[in-house]
Amino acid sequence: LDVVVNVAGILRDRMIFNMTEEEWQAVLDVHLKGTFNVCKWASVRFREQRWGRIINMSSTSAFGAPGQPNYAAAKAGIIGLTLSCANALARYNVTANAILPTGWTRMIDSIPRVREETLQQHGKLPSELAAGTEKDPVNVAPLVAFLASDRAQSVNGYLFGSFGYNIALMSQPKVIKTLRADHRWTVEELCEVVPKAFAHEFETITNQAGFSSAIEAIPEGEWIEVKPGVRFWATKLEPYGELVW
Repeated sequence: LDVVVNVAGILRDRMIFNMTEEEWQAVLDVHLKGTFNVCKWASVRFREQRWGRIINMSSTSAFGAPGQPNYAAAKAGIIGLTLSCANALARYNVTANAILPTGWTRMIDSIPRVREETLQQHGKLPSELAAGTEKDPVNVAPLVAFLASDRAQSVNGYLFGSFGYNIALMSQPKVIKTLRADHRWTVEELCEVVPKAFAHEFETITNQAGFSSAIEAIPEGEWIEVKPGVRFWATKLEPYGELVW
């Protein structure tokens, strides 16, 4: 055993106030517990042979999809599990990374509203309609193969987005502003200081469960062509570095 790729998934979409415990647990059992089970036993083998690759499928839904509290929680848990595995297993020459993909899979076919609307409009299931397009989940496969390869030996503990023909490196959580006091804060002080200190962020930073639309909205002039058919973009907060191709 050299590589494990955890891709199993189900949906039980419901708003938090309508969700049953059974719907909650079913999704966590398949996504989070299922990923743990495979990672746990794979890590035993990888540790013994001192080589291995763990590639887990998470989702941008982890960042707050409103109608998927179970799915969002499970996918956020997979991110935490992946990062823990990356830190724990690096000494054994094992890497662990997560992909947050998009694509019209058979899991999308299981959503009644989407399935029925697509069948009525096109006479095909969403997964059938996606074949050969940017929505084809097959587009994720090359990234999986790269992360499983020797060329990705130094790639460990990262989150990647795969949106159509886009491959995105996701930022890790990081501190962007800090308030420090020389005493224990009072609630009154926080009520006074926090809204002022973090006003810009409260107004401009929003939780969003999807990133593909944001990528599509990037102006053409901000992309750098690095080779025929391949363009590169980075947020202004991140250095471009030297692009060597």
